[in-house]
Formats: sequence, structure tokens, C-alpha cells
Amino acid sequence: MSLKQDVTSVVRVMDRVVFGAVFLCMSSMLVQAQDPGTDAAMQAVQQSTQIATQAAQQATQQANQAAQQANQQASQDAQNAAASSGPFPQRVKPRTSRPSLSPSAGKYSAPTVVTIQIGTPNAQIFYTLDGSNPTLSSTPYTGPIQVSSTCRLKVIAFSKNNAPSKVLSAKYVIR
Repeated sequence: MSLKQDVTSVVRVMDRVVFGAVFLCMSSMLVQAQDPGTDAAMQAVQQSTQIATQAAQQATQQANQAAQQANQQASQDAQNAAASSGPFPQRVKPRTSRPSLSPSAGKYSAPTVVTIQIGTPNAQIFYTLDGSNPTLSSTPYTGPIQVSSTCRLKVIAFSKNNAPSKVLSAKYVIR
């Protein structure tokens, strides 16, 4: 049960108690009005007072129980949250630096040789020439790439302790 449900439950109980107390007081006033000098009127007032007191005590107990359950639930939720996150907050891995190309994308009148540089040490570079996104199973970069016809070169870098780089896309037009 949530804290909101617990509070709603307590409010409902308190509404019943207040309604009951008002009802009993009204009943005893009616009895007194009909026969103000009798012992029956006094007994009715005493009974209504006892019943209202018992109802209030019961409502207080139920409210205390609901509050205790809500506190226990909140404590349990906090413990579960702390246990799931571990003793230290999880770190987000930094991205492998994005590769850079030389020469940059553009129009060339003759075949050109493209080299790829990366700022992350020991990163592995993979590329495609057909415009598809590169993966670990794409062509690994081992040296300059000969671009002899128009293509879309896409490059990605992976390193052991970092998240993959963003994909670099470059269009080389050979005329």
C-alpha cells in the first residue's frame, strides 16, 4: 500500500469517527429534548460520550498503524533503492573520441587517399564505404584508404574502457 493510500484510509476512518460522534450527540440531544428530566436522557448522553470516545480511540489506533506501515514502507523503499544502486553511483563511460579524416569530405578530380586519426589511445577503428553504419565486424582500419570512386565513408572507433564513438560520415565525390 502506498503512502497516499494510507493517508486516504486514515482520512476515511476519521470521517467515520466524526460522523459517528455527531450522530450520537444529536441522538442524545433529541432524547434530552423529549424528556429532559429523566435518567434516560442522562444515560443516553453518557452512552454517546463513551461510544464517541471509543470510536476516537479506535480511529487514533488505526491512524497510528497506517502511519507506522507507511514509515516502514518508506524505509523499505529507501533500503531497496540504496541496495540497487550499490555503494557508489554508477559512472557513465566516457565516449571514445570521434575519428577525424584527412583530407575532409568533398569533391576531388582524381582518386584520393584518406587517413583516419583518433584521439583515444588504443582505440580500434572500423569503417564502411557503402554508407552503412560500421560495427565491430566491419573493415578494420589498418592504414590509409584508397578512395577511387564516389562513396560515403562511415567510421566508428571502439576502445576497451569507453563507449563507442559517434559515427563519422563523409561523402567523397571523385570526378
